[in-house]
Amino acid sequence: LTFRLCLRNNICRLPKDTGPCKGGHARYYYDPNTAKCRLFMYGGCLGNGNRFTTKVECEEACGAMSEVYDTGAPPAKVNEASGVQVQKAPQVPVEVFEEMRRITVMYSERYREFNLHRNENVIMKAILQEK
Repeated sequence: LTFRLCLRNNICRLPKDTGPCKGGHARYYYDPNTAKCRLFMYGGCLGNGNRFTTKVECEEACGAMSEVYDTGAPPAKVNEASGVQVQKAPQVPVEVFEEMRRITVMYSERYREFNLHRNENVIMKAILQEK
């Protein structure tokens, strides 16, 4: 498998993650238990790569995953009531994990920078509370 296919396969197996922020953005995630793209409300920051703007985008990225790229590892199980992952997701190669971490950090930094200019006081308080 190429790095891109491996990355896509593992992103599509990640559990739904609304992120810690409180925004209400309609997004789609791929649910490997049902092999369907499902609507959820994304908080607006962090989260993971299993998040798509449209259902079509989700289906294009993950729709054929279970048929073509299945590794045989079971998908992560998530308690729907609490949103807490109750079974570990399949292990991913270090290179894939590092690339996903890099992408998350890059977008998190851009999101903070964007909001800093938009509403400096609120974001500065949030950053200070993290420390």
